[in-house]
Parts: sequence; C-alpha cells; structure tokens
Amino acid sequence: MTWDEVLDDLEHELTLDPLDPRRASGGWQPPTHLGPLPAALAPRARALLDRQVEQGASLRAALADTGTARRQAGREHEAARRLRAATATPPVPVYVDVVG
Repeated sequence: MTWDEVLDDLEHELTLDPLDPRRASGGWQPPTHLGPLPAALAPRARALLDRQVEQGASLRAALADTGTARRQAGREHEAARRLRAATATPPVPVYVDVVG
C-alpha cells in the first residue's frame, strides 16, 4: 500500500454514509510501515483533512437539529394528548340492559 492509496481510501470513506459499516471506526492511525507522508502529497492530505473537519461539523449540526426536532415533536405530542383528554366526551352506553 502506498500513501496515494491511503489517501484514496480516506477520500472514498468521505463519500460513504456515516452509518455505513464500511467506514472506519475508532479513529484513524497513519500507517507506520510507509514512513512519513511525502511532501508532494501534503496539500492533498490537508485538503482531505479540511473536508473531514467540514463533514464532522455538518454531522454534529444535523445531530443537534435532530435532537431539537425530536424534543419539539415530543412537546407537540404531549399537547395533543392533553387536548384530546380535555375535550373528549365521556363514553355513552350504547346498549341498555333491560333483562338483568
């Protein structure tokens, strides 16, 4: 494996859904058997890092939005439940027992 291939793999990972099991988990560690990143690949690696940081920020924002929407939905559900309980008419018997 070369540094180009390592960067290719990391770039491909950015295209995957964050919940895709093919994504690496547990943090990335640079390969030790390749030696230091060649200077010619540094701009590509920096651009990749910038994209990873942007994606992380987008995911955190989406997670926060989801939490906000979920809390709002919970409040609306509770309000609807209370409204239904307050406005519901009590059940009226449909049949009258004339035998018993």
